[in-house]
Amino acid sequence: MKNLTLFLFCIFIVFLQLSVEGVFFSERRIPDLALTLVITLVLTLGFKESVKWILLTGILIDAGSSAVFGTATLSFFLIGWTISWFADVADIRSRKTFFLATFALLVAVSEIVKNFIVWGGLKTNASYSHKPLNAALHIFSADHFLKILYTIVAAYILYYIFRRVSRALFVEPIKLMKRYH
Repeated sequence: MKNLTLFLFCIFIVFLQLSVEGVFFSERRIPDLALTLVITLVLTLGFKESVKWILLTGILIDAGSSAVFGTATLSFFLIGWTISWFADVADIRSRKTFFLATFALLVAVSEIVKNFIVWGGLKTNASYSHKPLNAALHIFSADHFLKILYTIVAAYILYYIFRRVSRALFVEPIKLMKRYH
């Protein structure tokens, strides 16, 4: 039940990002829901438990985007591993305010790193195919700032929803089952 729910949740988030969000946001300001899902999964389930969902999300995003196939998967994997390492070293859930600030910083840095990896993949592909790269990396633009801001807000919402749903679907039935057996 847990695997099916997570599978459907990953597909739903990727579907929202690739199709529905474009109606509400301009092309350069679309929040990265897949990245927020990766961060949420790593912080709630741990890296080892969420690796298959990270890879699934990355493959689905790669299939639906115009970037080089595998760059989103690679960036999600590296970002998930780094966040897992950081969460193991620093106890980011020790205080609520510290967690909220650290979570926003993790989302912002992860978005920038993902953009660098995708741009690097495009640049490498253009270099090997001997074609000029028409995609520029605009890190210090208003659109990129708003995209990061929207992604942070989406990350808070997605993290809250995921924590509530996972408690209701995964933890509470186990407690009830143990109580009656």
